[in-house]
Amino acid sequence: MAAVFKGDITEDPERIIGWEFDGKKGLLKGNWTLSQQGNDEHVYLFNLKEDPFEAHDLSSANPQKFAELWKAYEEYEKNNGVIRVPTVKPKK
Repeated sequence: MAAVFKGDITEDPERIIGWEFDGKKGLLKGNWTLSQQGNDEHVYLFNLKEDPFEAHDLSSANPQKFAELWKAYEEYEKNNGVIRVPTVKPKK
């Protein structure tokens, strides 16, 4: 963390970080994130600078940004050999 506090590491708004775990997926690019939460098929779009607690889904209000990040997520899947698995678990 010393490098961050000294200013040797700066923010890269074009850096993309993707993830998947237990059928859920997400992607971070700059202040924007795609996030799948809980036991839900929906993928949400958030602006972390304006909404750091991911309370307001912007996927309907900003379809162009959603499409841009979704395309980046699909590239992440392709480049990393991600196998999609069902997100919603069967109810017992």
